[in-house]
Amino acid sequence: MFLKFLWLDRPSKVTIFLSAILVLISFILITYILVALHGQKDEISYVVLHSSVYFGIDSIGPLWQLFVLPFFGFSVFLLNLFIADRLWKLSLFYSRLVLMSTAFIEVFVLLGCVSLLKWNV
Repeated sequence: MFLKFLWLDRPSKVTIFLSAILVLISFILITYILVALHGQKDEISYVVLHSSVYFGIDSIGPLWQLFVLPFFGFSVFLLNLFIADRLWKLSLFYSRLVLMSTAFIEVFVLLGCVSLLKWNV
């Protein structure tokens, strides 16, 4: 059964829960952006997707592209969960390392979603 071994280890449960919460917060932030943009104007066709200090806004796109970052985070979460489950049988250390790196990646995905919130609302 998938994740049977990971649920036996308390640190693994904590990092899985933390990563899942971060992914959920990312989706909630992007949904908040869409709700806020819908309330501002009747028809918004493009949103800011990337901005840098040197060049300013350098990438705009349609509304659906806002969800690329949270879906990337979700796919990394699922892939690393699968890898950690397979590694648990070989080495508990490597399994925990993969799960902690997942939480670390999810923090950066969340920071990207917060910056999208800052640029668009």
